Amino acid sequence: MTASAAFSTYEHCDDADPPNCTTCDSGHMWVTRQGTGHCHKTGNGSASCTFTVNAGVMPQGDHEFKVHVEDCDNLSVDEFYTLQIDNTPSLTVGNVAASDGWIDPS
Repeated sequence: MTASAAFSTYEHCDDADPPNCTTCDSGHMWVTRQGTGHCHKTGNGSASCTFTVNAGVMPQGDHEFKVHVEDCDNLSVDEFYTLQIDNTPSLTVGNVAASDGWIDPS
């Protein structure tokens, strides 16, 4: 799985007189599932991470991943991604012709 975030560049000023201003263009991102961290990255302008999920050991069903992004001014957003594990075998049956007796499957 891959997750990425982009951080806007903007000036942040406090309430002092004169104000103290800094440029905010960095932040952090975390990807978690059921409280377990899968990646944590920081970056200036952007951040991204890639990690492998072993779907073979995960139970059938939906698994929700949370991506949390927070910039240097503590502005944040959460996004959720659902990974569906379905290892049910597929089956396709073609047309079966009418028969007056036994069908030889060979």
